[in-house]
Amino acid sequence: MQYIINNAINLGVNYIDTAPSYGNGGSEENIGEVMKERRTEVTLATKSKERTYDGTMRSFEDSLERLKTDFIDIYLVHS
Repeated sequence: MQYIINNAINLGVNYIDTAPSYGNGGSEENIGEVMKERRTEVTLATKSKERTYDGTMRSFEDSLERLKTDFIDIYLVHS
């Protein structure tokens, strides 16, 4: 999967959108492996299905960890 993400960036993709529910967190983990080295090359978006402050913050922190970054450019409400 990381080969595909790296190749997409090499070919000019500069926006990546994911969510914790995609692959039960696996999507964020795969993207995170690439973001360790290439974070500045893309606009990164993820989202939360949570509807409370505490739930959203927990989801946000978990996403930061899986994505191996300290910031997310766009954070959306899912569904």
